[in-house]
Amino acid sequence: MNGTTGAVHADVTGNVMYQSATGDYRGTININSSLPSTPLTVAVLVGNYLSGGVENHTITPTTTNTIPTITLTAGDVNADDVIDIEDYNELISCYQQQAAKQACIGASPLVYDLNDDGIYDISDLNLFLRETKGN
Repeated sequence: MNGTTGAVHADVTGNVMYQSATGDYRGTININSSLPSTPLTVAVLVGNYLSGGVENHTITPTTTNTIPTITLTAGDVNADDVIDIEDYNELISCYQQQAAKQACIGASPLVYDLNDDGIYDISDLNLFLRETKGN
């Protein structure tokens, strides 16, 4: 979480779980540090997605704070915060290896499971293409 000076006030991790009924991720993250009472930028990093965030959000200590919904873009499989040809190449290479009944080189196929259904298949490639349409 960054304040107006750009200083990082807290760097915390936690678990978010996919909610199939609503089609989004939800979780509770505990922040065990004191934060300034000024508005902050809350950055969200989730594997296989571009980062996102909420600016000018005030966190009230010792209470449950709900941040507004953040829409993240799926497809950043190499975790460089950019969706580009390198991500596509990794996705298509693993897909081709699976079609040939070979293991994906360098990573488990679940790394490429962009729609979180527990398998890596053509649906994940379609999601990647849909997310990058127009970019």
